[in-house]
Amino acid sequence: MEQSHGLGLGSPRVSTDPLVAAIQSLAEGYGAAHGQALSCQEEGASASCGLAGVGHPGPNAVTAGHASPPARFGASMVYDKRNGYVVLFGGETPALENQTWIFSSGHWKNLSPVHSPPARMYAGMAYDAKDGYVLLFGGYNDSDSTDFSDTWTFASGVWTQLNPTTHPPEDALMSMAYDARDGYVLMYSGMGIGGTFGITWKFVGGQWTELTPRTHPNAMYGASMTFDSRDNYVVLFGGRNATGVYLNETWSFAKGQWTNMTNGAAPPVRFAAAMTYDASTDTVLLFGGNNGVTNLRDTWSYVGGTWSVVRTTPAPQARDFANLVYDPHLGYALLYGGAWFRATWAFSDGNWTRLDTWASPPAPG
Repeated sequence: MEQSHGLGLGSPRVSTDPLVAAIQSLAEGYGAAHGQALSCQEEGASASCGLAGVGHPGPNAVTAGHASPPARFGASMVYDKRNGYVVLFGGETPALENQTWIFSSGHWKNLSPVHSPPARMYAGMAYDAKDGYVLLFGGYNDSDSTDFSDTWTFASGVWTQLNPTTHPPEDALMSMAYDARDGYVLMYSGMGIGGTFGITWKFVGGQWTELTPRTHPNAMYGASMTFDSRDNYVVLFGGRNATGVYLNETWSFAKGQWTNMTNGAAPPVRFAAAMTYDASTDTVLLFGGNNGVTNLRDTWSYVGGTWSVVRTTPAPQARDFANLVYDPHLGYALLYGGAWFRATWAFSDGNWTRLDTWASPPAPG
């Protein structure tokens, strides 16, 4: 189980007794699926209870305290600069979801908008600073094994579907980030009904445009991407190529062109890792993923073209398909979900901290 860690989380507001915590959780609306018995385990100042048994939080895990999204993987998450909160959409719980959650002032809230994109996982999402909204594209519906090619925006709590004249084909497990240097959302396509693509797209002003750089990474899916504000370029790392090989290449994108930045000092091969730019330390932050054998729980930083391992105890449990986003208002990187985990973690000052959402978050900085 994931362990709680200090860093000024304040006094607990729920019982540390697992049974009492489970009763409190049930009273707040969380319950066991199909009326089955819960098994519980204490987790620091709270308790986790689930159908999967003690030792792993499982897809039906519940955590005592304030409401938080159900455990999930394959969701999309981004910081909404216009509204000042983190937005989480979709994923698998194991049911395919189209819930919209926000994380604000240290707490999760289910927005339940009137209209939402259809349920999906593995969608691309980025905050489009040029146009002032969150952008969502594509994704995968595992109930009928179909991919999406629709484009949605999210602003002030409202989802709106766009109908651009041109758009990428059905796609999932793509890499997407806002390119602040060039002023558009960048997408490196992943996997769709046509196979594994390897096409570079930009989005600005409500329209998609395919780019034709001189060179580009090999066709891949599940790579991690973020904008490196210190070095002023987009960074892409890892992924899995069309033949199933796991990668650890590092690429940068600037002024419409890709550059292979790979050198010897890089994280081991992986795909579906979580990555964001940590503005508090001016470094790119990478966590976890899967190397084809097991899920990973290592943490890495990238600055000036160089990767360095970050050794921290405790750390979140090994996972893939998690979400990692820097929240500039709270001053830390927020990790959520992946591999059926529900706990929310913060990375600040070189350390991971388990955030139970009923407690105060760590002080910014």
